Amino acid sequence: MIHTLRLAASAVSASPRSDVTSWWPARSRQASTVELLCMGRLHRLRSSGSCAGLDDVTLIGRLDDADAMRELIVRHERPLMSMAMSMIRNRADAEEIVQDTFVQAYRAAGTFRGDAKVSTWLHSICYRQVLTRTRRRRHLTVAIDEALTQMSTSTDDAFRLALDDAVEELPDINRQAFVLVDVLGFSRSDAAEIVGVEANTMRARVAKARALLADILTAEASS
Repeated sequence: MIHTLRLAASAVSASPRSDVTSWWPARSRQASTVELLCMGRLHRLRSSGSCAGLDDVTLIGRLDDADAMRELIVRHERPLMSMAMSMIRNRADAEEIVQDTFVQAYRAAGTFRGDAKVSTWLHSICYRQVLTRTRRRRHLTVAIDEALTQMSTSTDDAFRLALDDAVEELPDINRQAFVLVDVLGFSRSDAAEIVGVEANTMRARVAKARALLADILTAEASS
């Protein structure tokens, strides 16, 4: 059954992304120093050290300090990029989404209530940015890099492609739930927080996604 499979999200490449041009949408007002920091190549940022010992909640309260924002980016850029890449198969678009996520976090820092983990809050912002982008394109795809099974390499490749195709057939809400829980590894409660639904709703969406995937893959195997 599909629920017994352990899936891994597409890994973010460690090689320099020299082919991606820094992007930022036109705005009528001048960008702040912190916003400008978010416009560059985030994967190249390194911790300044001055904020390395601070917890995430403290960092959120100090985002007017560029060093605090730098530290927040260093800690969370990779998982946010993994999420964006898992939902959009275009690296440049995913980078734009993550850049925008940190700028939105900077602007909304004063609204953070502390009733959710900072990582969950950031993923919620990133999720909304993904939806904004995909609604414009009316297209949402999922890339799954590897299925962790005991099969041979050739069978793994065939299964990965079959699973990838099957995931694309899911309804959007079930696809998103499957990616968050089974691909990216969020708990159902955290996934529910990210999407903005009740935990029971997320459980139902994940269960439905797994059942649909099992049906699709079974039909493919028997055809």
